[in-house]
Amino acid sequence: MSKINETQNVSSIFQKTEGALPDIHDLVLHQNLLIQGLMDLLYEFVSSEMNKSSLFNQLKLLLKKHEVDVSQLGWKDDLQANIDWTVVDPKGILQSDDLHPELKSKVKTLVQKATAQGLKVQVYEGFRSVERQDKLYQDKRNITKAKGGQSYHNYGLAVDLVFRNDKNQPSWNGKHDWNTLGKIGKDLGLTWGGDFKRISDKGHFEYHPGLNLKTIRSVYKSQGIQGVWDLLL
Repeated sequence: MSKINETQNVSSIFQKTEGALPDIHDLVLHQNLLIQGLMDLLYEFVSSEMNKSSLFNQLKLLLKKHEVDVSQLGWKDDLQANIDWTVVDPKGILQSDDLHPELKSKVKTLVQKATAQGLKVQVYEGFRSVERQDKLYQDKRNITKAKGGQSYHNYGLAVDLVFRNDKNQPSWNGKHDWNTLGKIGKDLGLTWGGDFKRISDKGHFEYHPGLNLKTIRSVYKSQGIQGVWDLLL
């Protein structure tokens, strides 16, 4: 039985979701099963905390199941239009020139894919100076095991992501789905800190294919950060 009873006004549900959905009425009205599934999704959206990205993702799966060409709806596969980057990247880290361009691109895709799966993430840190690295190393809270020059952050090759709580503030709660986040990053060719044996860092992602820290530090001393980046182009 549908989650919508006969006394509910379907049009009112569409009004409540105004702005969250493209106009799909003419496309699907002739398909009763599709309409039934669509109404169930809309009801779940207006009666729960399902976010817009999750709604779009579920709708795309439903439409694909019923062989509807979603290209007619003008939806973007990466759901970029549904991401508020002022919330996801409030510090503008992915706009910084201090990060390797390929890393920025991959992390942006990571955020988009994570959002499409309903994960509320935030870009927390990118480039980190040697001086800041040393301060974190000396911090009594044991924030990092890496001294200045020993972190990929120091070369613009690492980014830290966190989850967001209900107030869109950073959250490191272990109950978040860090493993799914890590898998998405690894599928994009990033090194995930959750796999580190010395200290697990599940929000940490690196990009340095084929290069180890020893090589990077050597090149950095003679050619600077651009010399390091050139090895990855």
